[in-house]
Amino acid sequence: MATKKQKAHTHSKSLIILVAVLSVLTLGLIINTIVTTYLFKKDQQQDNQRIANLILDAVDNLSQPLLKDPSGKQFIPEAKLSLPATDPSVGEVVYNYSAAGDGITERLNVASKRSIKLAEVPLRNSERNKLEDVFDSVPKLQACARGIQVTFAPEEDYKYQATKQLANGKTAYFFMEDGCKNEELLTFVQQLDSY
Repeated sequence: MATKKQKAHTHSKSLIILVAVLSVLTLGLIINTIVTTYLFKKDQQQDNQRIANLILDAVDNLSQPLLKDPSGKQFIPEAKLSLPATDPSVGEVVYNYSAAGDGITERLNVASKRSIKLAEVPLRNSERNKLEDVFDSVPKLQACARGIQVTFAPEEDYKYQATKQLANGKTAYFFMEDGCKNEELLTFVQQLDSY
């Protein structure tokens, strides 16, 4: 029969083994939690970047460069409109044209590539940002991508900054959003005329 000393030693040994097993399990659980959190955060950052890239691609595909002749004069052939050579203070400009149709007013958007690129910066850094930060920067990017909006009939929803009678008899109404003010671009686009 085992003595009290042997029973105490066996009990002590079992307790040490139990504590060691629990310590290893706890340490494994902690390591698992850290690794899972790291991988989740890394995956979430990649998701944020994918979403930002989809938004950036959509903006890039929204507009096209103006056609230029050798003198630098620029054209929007679908609308039969022209602009002079781009002023260096404005930089490269792009446009998006929508013809009139079924209750939709003819519309031209002329935007500064420089303004668009500056508005894209928060999305390009989206890997470091939360998803909310990505979406918070979208309205400014949208406003910059629209740039100066030109309609050829007044619309009630807009407070136009300027109007101009074109050579073809149409009146151009110029609108600039508060989200991406660009006075130099507005001044440049006001030189728009028909051909």
